[in-house]
Amino acid sequence: MPFDKQTSLASPTGADLNLYVKYAATDPRAVIQINHGLAEHAARYARFADY
Repeated sequence: MPFDKQTSLASPTGADLNLYVKYAATDPRAVIQINHGLAEHAARYARFADY
């Protein structure tokens, strides 16, 4: 997967929430957080993260 870091967080109910991080190649001008639905996968947004 083309993300720089993968980790997980525990939800209040104890479920693991996967977290993928893509670091900027240059000084960032903004931070964008993408949340997706249950029927999707984070890899679907990898090319968008590279943009």
